[in-house]
Amino acid sequence: MREAQVLYGLRLHRHPGARQLSQEYWHRYQLPILILENGLGHRDVLVEENGKPRVHDQNRIKFLRDHIQWMDKAVADGVEMVGYCTWAAIDLYSTREGFGKRYGFVYIDADNGFRRIKKDSFDWYRKVIASNGEDLED
Repeated sequence: MREAQVLYGLRLHRHPGARQLSQEYWHRYQLPILILENGLGHRDVLVEENGKPRVHDQNRIKFLRDHIQWMDKAVADGVEMVGYCTWAAIDLYSTREGFGKRYGFVYIDADNGFRRIKKDSFDWYRKVIASNGEDLED
């Protein structure tokens, strides 16, 4: 391995093809792969449950779970993966869509003083990190 070189810039939007693409790049360049800014932009819905604000983003959890699982399969195939970073920890303001599409684990409520609300995916991803990717269940 060439020191301090990491292959980046792959666009991995759909997990089945991402495994194949990572294998192809690994065999072509023999450089470790670092996945950056992988995530799902979605129009999350803020709801009130028992007086508390909640965002149920099961679609984001499924998206991330699927990608982590294909990474595991690629590693089992011999691809050297050095890391995986999701799109963003908190929702970002887009100059094109504002807060329309959201990517983070924390909902930014722009209508109420920009309060921050942990989404279901926040707790799920914290568990994934704590288990080093072993626990991918909801």
